[in-house]
Amino acid sequence: VGDLVKWFLIIVSVLAAADILRLSEISVFLRSILLYFPNVVVAVVIVIIGVLVGNFVQRLVLGAGKTAKLPSIPLISAFARWSVIVFSVLAALVQLQVAASLIQILFTGVIAMLAIAGGLAFGLGGKNYAEHLMTRFRETAEADSHSPKKSNGSNDKEHMMGE
Repeated sequence: VGDLVKWFLIIVSVLAAADILRLSEISVFLRSILLYFPNVVVAVVIVIIGVLVGNFVQRLVLGAGKTAKLPSIPLISAFARWSVIVFSVLAALVQLQVAASLIQILFTGVIAMLAIAGGLAFGLGGKNYAEHLMTRFRETAEADSHSPKKSNGSNDKEHMMGE
């Protein structure tokens, strides 16, 4: 952050000198740099917050996983941390207007890849369990269709009242 302030002051000083010397092209260039400077500050803030949130998420997942006694929780917590950090870096690059459309396409591709991978993992991994559930459902439905139907209480009452 200190370096950013130093360069900001240097650019402002050189801009003032360029204006005094009536070097309009240099002044326009330096003004464009100064107008871009807030984007740099916001990008740095995004990355700093992303790293802090990533570390918090890692500790949160690690604590919850240890409480639940999950075996691979260090890997999962590290993945959670780096996911948040990478997302914040991508957000910072979008703020800096560095290949924003490329980053958006890349991010969409990664999300689609994760969705497809998750669907395949749960679909193929849960195939046997889904088959078991369907077999139970079919057996229950067949058992219900073969058992004699019980009449509801309203018909019984009507027969009794009519007699």
